[in-house]
Amino acid sequence: MVELQMKAGRKGRMSGWLRAALLSLLTGGFLAPQSVAQATSPLLTSPRTVPGSPLVQGTSMNPYASTDPRLNAVRPVLELLVTLRQLTDPALMLTSSQRERLSSLLDSLQAAPALEIGDADRLNAELNAELSATQRQQLERVRTAQTARLRTLLTRARLATPDGPPQLARLAYGQWLGAETVTALLTTPDRATVTRLVRAAALRTEAALKL
Repeated sequence: MVELQMKAGRKGRMSGWLRAALLSLLTGGFLAPQSVAQATSPLLTSPRTVPGSPLVQGTSMNPYASTDPRLNAVRPVLELLVTLRQLTDPALMLTSSQRERLSSLLDSLQAAPALEIGDADRLNAELNAELSATQRQQLERVRTAQTARLRTLLTRARLATPDGPPQLARLAYGQWLGAETVTALLTTPDRATVTRLVRAAALRTEAALKL
């Protein structure tokens, strides 16, 4: 009887820890990296190329992998929005010519009459093309560290739940973009939503860079 009570107590504490950790991650409090690497950089393996399961290569977990068809359908837009935020990282040390070209691209995003999910990969590639190899490597290092921290959380969550680790791709993107942005895109992934979110993100990036 005592042993059963101890096991129940441990299970309750682990479940409470998991709920708190996931809530903290959703609100951006569990992890606080300053930027993430470009998902479309040739130096990186894009999250879009990994299997849907969060289990990759045995027990190595990719926190950005997902079997949710809604998330995978809008992933190009999520990556574009992440890139727009990444461009504000002071560590990039953008040159004057880079800032000028980025300003032009950001203006075109804000002036676009309508944007589709299918436009996101091209737009993301255009933004990434303005970065040097050194700048992409800087962002890659940051994303690698951030992914490692998320993987640690996944490992602990797997030990705490009988069905294995939850898929945290939505939470991972939510940390960078805000839970409301991710939810809006998953709930209504239409042209109007994509256009509104990309325009707003471009405006914030332009303001942050003081272009």
